[in-house]
Amino acid sequence: MNAPLETCRILLVDDDLVLRTMAAQTLVQAGFTVTEAANGEEGLRLCRELQPDLVLLDIVMPGIDGFETCSRLRSLPGGPDLAIMMLTGLDDTDSVERAYRSGADDFITKPIHWSLLIHRVRFNLRAAKVRAELAANRSRLDNAQRLARMGSWEWSPDSGLFTFSRQLPALAGLSADALQRGGPEGLLERVLPADREALEAARGCALTQRRNYQVRYRYAHPDSGTLVFLESGRSMAESGGKSHRIEAILQDISETVAYEERMRFLSYHDVATGLPSRQFFLEVAAHTLEQARNGSGQCALLFIDLDHFKEINIGLGNDAGDAMLKAMAFRIISTVREANRKGMVHTPEGTEVAARAGGDQFLVLLSQLRRESDASTLAERILATIRQPVQLGNEESIITASVGLALYPEDGGDVATLLEHAEQACHTAQKLGRDSFAFCSHHADQAASARLQQEGDLRRAVSQGEFLLHYQPRVELATGRMVGAEALIRWQHPERGLLYPADFIPLAEESGLIRAISHCVLELACDQIADWRSRALLPPPVVHRHQPLGPGFR
Repeated sequence: MNAPLETCRILLVDDDLVLRTMAAQTLVQAGFTVTEAANGEEGLRLCRELQPDLVLLDIVMPGIDGFETCSRLRSLPGGPDLAIMMLTGLDDTDSVERAYRSGADDFITKPIHWSLLIHRVRFNLRAAKVRAELAANRSRLDNAQRLARMGSWEWSPDSGLFTFSRQLPALAGLSADALQRGGPEGLLERVLPADREALEAARGCALTQRRNYQVRYRYAHPDSGTLVFLESGRSMAESGGKSHRIEAILQDISETVAYEERMRFLSYHDVATGLPSRQFFLEVAAHTLEQARNGSGQCALLFIDLDHFKEINIGLGNDAGDAMLKAMAFRIISTVREANRKGMVHTPEGTEVAARAGGDQFLVLLSQLRRESDASTLAERILATIRQPVQLGNEESIITASVGLALYPEDGGDVATLLEHAEQACHTAQKLGRDSFAFCSHHADQAASARLQQEGDLRRAVSQGEFLLHYQPRVELATGRMVGAEALIRWQHPERGLLYPADFIPLAEESGLIRAISHCVLELACDQIADWRSRALLPPPVVHRHQPLGPGFR
């Protein structure tokens, strides 16, 4: 592969027409020549005909899958030196490991970050080019390995002979003498314990089963801290063919991994709050619902909207608004079952994730609910923690929220439907006075029906005189005479008994009945005052000029 990277030939094998088209357009715009294949069989045929420089290979395809296709590509003429990248899901670590075992050089996660795709394609083409040059010209080995942060070694277990390139000691952080004495076992000792077994097993399979391997692992460098190495090895027959040796190439891919992790974080997390983004939430929710569908589980989606959040930005400024959002994000995840600060956790009880939906809105997903009340209990906890005062600079502010709840499978069988219903339920909670939660579907119907029923009862109470007043007297201490009284309204409901103002005044204000109720109260109070005065229980009225009259009842 002597042509410039931008003119290299790429074979793109994927059964997803939309993804294949978008990827091809991105690669062509970057200067690559792209040939497309819709399945593994077609990809193998085109690879024999075209001899591409790199194959971009999907894992899940009809017919033979990506793993089998990759294995067969390696067995073709020129296949061992072919650059192969595989496409896999975001958190599908098993597929990633299997991809490496089947012979892939690298992988890229879905959904694809297109600029990262170009970066990774160029990186793998460059790596393939370096490997080809190393095989063709040994004199260029040291410089190529230094630039690519690579090293190589060969080891014959039968003879104990261990040789390595001049770049390997610096890469491993060991002196040449220490590396020579320790051999492959000396390198293995610096591999983090969690990764050591996989590397040891891969090397063992190379010797006993004559299999090539590629393992990514973390390495404790004495000067640079923990690095990420990619070790590619193969088994080679010794002269005579009775014994084998391992040839391996070691590459420091720490910067690539860090860049990849950063891009993944930015793609799936909200910068302002640190919570997962809406896109991440939707993907996790879709996966969780699929698991619930297979296991007949119940889930809940909560849509949280901060009440009157714009007033924070207008009154205190955007910086205070951002601080409020961060505080609310922390409070929300603190109420989700043992959720960590990243907003997501897997527990024996199920997957829980909190995310920012955008603006002043948040989403929460609960899986494997034991009972419907688990969702409402969480909603109550969220409302309680949100309404606690927040210190913003020198100001102490209080904000509330409205929460809408949708249950799977009762309120929808997919994420989009549940999200729509949860948002509608949030609007219902806002109409009911905010700082409250509401269920959707039949729950919302029941709430609306109850509200209509209570409003009808209020209208009947006005027309039939069901309101009464309780009085709290004001007594003159010197004489013991009553000089006034505070009127306290009560509703003698024919079915529910005696109701206090908190049970009906908010609805009266929303429905416009508060004016009629006020007239009823004034009439009752005036009649009572007249009665008291007729019996000399109250002194004559005293008129204070130029003073406004205060409220007549509470």
